[in-house]
This record gives sequence, C-alpha cells and structure tokens, in this order.
Amino acid sequence: MTARRAVARRYWLLGKPGILRLIAILYENGAMPLHHIPRYGMGVGTTYRSASDAAKLGLVELYYCGSSKCARLTAAGAKLGERLHLLLRALEEVGLAEPLPGDGAPREARRETPEHGV
Repeated sequence: MTARRAVARRYWLLGKPGILRLIAILYENGAMPLHHIPRYGMGVGTTYRSASDAAKLGLVELYYCGSSKCARLTAAGAKLGERLHLLLRALEEVGLAEPLPGDGAPREARRETPEHGV
C-alpha cells in the first residue's frame, strides 16, 4: 500500500458523516428502530444507507424487533460512540452544539431500558 493510499484510508470514515451521526445517536439514545432515527435530524435514506454501511464495518448490529428493523451498537461501535460523545461535549463547551435535554448523560449511563424491549 502506498503512503498516499494509507493516508487516505486513515481519514476515510470522516468522509462518512451519516455513519458517525448514526453512531452518536445510538450511543446517546440507546438501541432503537431505524424509522425513529430521522427524528434526530437524519434523512430517511441516509439513515438506512448509513445503518447498512455501519453494519458492514461491524459498528452496529441490525436485527428485527417486531416488524421493525432495529440497530444497536457493537462493542466497537460503543467505543467510537464514547469518543463521539466526548467530541460533542467539547462542541457544546464552545457553543457549536446544543446540549442533550435532561441531565445530558447518554442513555446507557442513565441505565434506562431502550424502546421496544431491545
């Protein structure tokens, strides 16, 4: 692999903002049906495409909950989600992101059960 290609691969995922948004949403709000994710500002097409791409990368697990297709983070996705959460906190501090409603802790940290028994 050439040095140029190695550098390009290093930053490849940063060019996929839909995947990063999906992971951040799932980390902060817990597992959920894919049709609920557009409520957090992602387009429907971007949601489903990003979920498929993230599953291929091993960052989310797609499964059926009732008649809906749902997503939850894998261990690798949760690790990335934690780092994205820290980035969002830093963006909040400089006024470039809105804080989460409530106490601002991710759903996993609040120990709530996710929707639809997932």
